[in-house]
Amino acid sequence: MLPEVIQDKIAPGIWRVESVNYEVDGEVYLAAFSGPTAEQQAKAYAASAPTDREELLEHLEDSMDLEEVRKRLLEPTIPLADVKRELGL
Repeated sequence: MLPEVIQDKIAPGIWRVESVNYEVDGEVYLAAFSGPTAEQQAKAYAASAPTDREELLEHLEDSMDLEEVRKRLLEPTIPLADVKRELGL
């Protein structure tokens, strides 16, 4: 199950990493990247992607967790002084 890096033909700027597991009814694993560094991200992801099914599932899960962390870091924060003031501290 070797990952393949492919530029999307329908959506320019999108790079995909695809991996097919022919041992288990042709399961397909897909990760998509966009933005100015999409190609580099896809290649780095493919280079680090495991070839074993269980390891690949863990890798995908870790990537999703990391993406969630990145989204959360972009959310606005409340200054500690405001929180203390609201709590009367």
